[in-house]
Amino acid sequence: MDASIYSKSGNTARPAFGADLLVIKKLNHSRLEFKRQLCQFWGIGQNNKLPRFTRREISMMTKKFQSSMLVLALIGFAACTQNTMLKATEPASQEEIKELNEGVSNEYFDAILSVQWSELRPCCKEFHLQVKNNTSKTMRILWNKTDYIQAGIPMGGFVFPASVCDREENPATEDTIAPNKTLTKVIWPSALAHTPDSTKECRHDPMQPGKNGIHLTVKTGDTEADEKIILDLPSKQYPYPQQ
Repeated sequence: MDASIYSKSGNTARPAFGADLLVIKKLNHSRLEFKRQLCQFWGIGQNNKLPRFTRREISMMTKKFQSSMLVLALIGFAACTQNTMLKATEPASQEEIKELNEGVSNEYFDAILSVQWSELRPCCKEFHLQVKNNTSKTMRILWNKTDYIQAGIPMGGFVFPASVCDREENPATEDTIAPNKTLTKVIWPSALAHTPDSTKECRHDPMQPGKNGIHLTVKTGDTEADEKIILDLPSKQYPYPQQ
């Protein structure tokens, strides 16, 4: 038999081909090398001696492995948390608010009427009203004598808060202003408020482009005073054709 090599195990001799033995040696060498590197990594075995793994050594390897996984998990969690915190602290893009306002002034009061809109909420549905009492007496705003003006035509009064649709349901008919004090209020035209059949929520339609405003009436003592404040709402604020 060519290239026959005999290996002994006890008193028994068995033949093995040289090529097969070479493969076996290489496999054994690879396994020993892997075992040596693994032991060196975990600090087990000294002087390149590779003892069999005892229970204590297996326990040490398991604990070190678990500790390493825990450290990696904590690092990953910290990285995710830091990323989330950075995202949370990033300043939100500021919405550009556009405002259009007009004002009047007389011996009784100063008043400013304004509307606000933006790219996200382009249509004006409400007015922002500011009234300053210029007298030494308490002033009352008479809402039952104050009208919404659209294209020069009185279109009813105002409702507030926004959840009130019917002017008759509005419990506040007057607002009082102390001497030399200022009242600020958001008001919705009652002519544009409605309740859809499918819901009980009050909805407010946007004001039409053009001239919109207020005919404001106040009373101080026995004297009534009134003023009209009209805004010219630009059509470019509306993203869709108006009826």
